[in-house]
Amino acid sequence: GASSTLLSGDAAGEICIWDITTTFKCIQRLRIKPRHRVTVLKSGKLEVVSGDSGGFITIFWIESGKKIQQCKAHESSITDLQFDATRVVSSAMDQSIKIIDI
Repeated sequence: GASSTLLSGDAAGEICIWDITTTFKCIQRLRIKPRHRVTVLKSGKLEVVSGDSGGFITIFWIESGKKIQQCKAHESSITDLQFDATRVVSSAMDQSIKIIDI
């Protein structure tokens, strides 16, 4: 079925999970520290993976909002990422690609 949520990220390092079925309200806020502009967001069934302008990749549990992993993957802004159950692959403005075990 269609997803009932939408993700957004902002320049202050905050991610919002929006309910788009009826309320169009932010139902959960996730905060990235250190605070960098969110540049990429992807979600799975249980997790949200973000990339930011500081080169950090952060993984959160959707249900609890708890940060489960964070690493400094790049020296510049992350431009894209993909992930599966065991790895995150990211690219950045520093013209590098990283593969990170999760």
